[in-house]
Amino acid sequence: MSNPYLKTGIAAGVLIALSGTAHAGTVSNSNGMSVTLGGYVDRAVLYADDGKDSTAAVVDNENLSSRFFIVGEGKVNEALTAGFKMEFDFRDNSSSSVTIDDSNSNGNAGVGENGVGATSFSQRHMDAYFSHATLGKFSIGQGASASDGIAETDMSGTGIVAYSGVADMAAAVKFRPSSTTYGPAIGDVSSNMDGLGLDDRIRYDTPTFGGFGLATSFVSGGAGDVSVNFSGKFGGIDVGAAAGYWNNSSLSTTDDGGYAGSLSAKHDSGVSLTLAGGKTQKKATGRDDASFMYGKLAYTVGLTSVGDTSFGVDYGVYKDVAQNNDEMTTFGLQVVQSLADVGTEVYLGYRNHELDRTGTSYDDIMAVMAGVNVAF
Repeated sequence: MSNPYLKTGIAAGVLIALSGTAHAGTVSNSNGMSVTLGGYVDRAVLYADDGKDSTAAVVDNENLSSRFFIVGEGKVNEALTAGFKMEFDFRDNSSSSVTIDDSNSNGNAGVGENGVGATSFSQRHMDAYFSHATLGKFSIGQGASASDGIAETDMSGTGIVAYSGVADMAAAVKFRPSSTTYGPAIGDVSSNMDGLGLDDRIRYDTPTFGGFGLATSFVSGGAGDVSVNFSGKFGGIDVGAAAGYWNNSSLSTTDDGGYAGSLSAKHDSGVSLTLAGGKTQKKATGRDDASFMYGKLAYTVGLTSVGDTSFGVDYGVYKDVAQNNDEMTTFGLQVVQSLADVGTEVYLGYRNHELDRTGTSYDDIMAVMAGVNVAF
């Protein structure tokens, strides 16, 4: 999401729908560059039940983790702009690290990384760029690769609690075949195959032509990718889309590369449809390529004067992610209430996960997360 507030990197104008508008503050420094400070605090309560046991924990929402950012920009001349972006995470007990089986680093069910320590405070962006009105944008440093965000275009208004990366709510919770044994975790058997992510890279973005933009990047170590994105309106329908391909065979011991895409359309009535899918090409002989398909139907309406209310229902199928013949399916319900004047969202999400694996019968995993995201 290339906008400065979200965690992936391609469809800038589209994916801001995944979060509240940040109430960032901007000042101008002595060298003429405008500098903006902003961020999020996103805290929630997560309840998970693996069919045998359950847990509840106060978490940081992995869908949009608590963070702060500093961005700066200044004009070199009428056509050329120079800028930078610094962004850091504070993931205090991420929703994706909560477990039921006491296997986390603290040895306590429900507690992943309790407190902001060395593993939960991290750099997301340390990026410098030049942007030219007709030549495009060149970026260098830690930041979004060209394919980051291609599977996550989402205009539903519910992305704060549900999007194609369905594992974010409870990734570490494990499926169970019996009361005494554990199988794979949700995060092991599902992936939205969202490109090369955040890394040290050089990246080039073309100017936008008719709503379309192209991007490519080279990641330190040898990986590379290319993507295309679109943002536009047709009559009363806003449309956003992204797609891309990446090759990480030189960096990964398991994957050669992959491709993915997403499309989201929202009518002026408030009804929206979001679709995503992708495939990861596996290295091992006899290993099937992993794939996923995801869809969401949502409705946004102004029920109160404080801000829009968005309702969503989604479904996803994730195949062969951990091993051949695996199929994880997931179904979710969401509601998000915007408090627009204070840059805040209150949300509630429910999700059920089912794993079909040859030779083993697992209980479903149910998760519910309720929380608040405050933008500043």
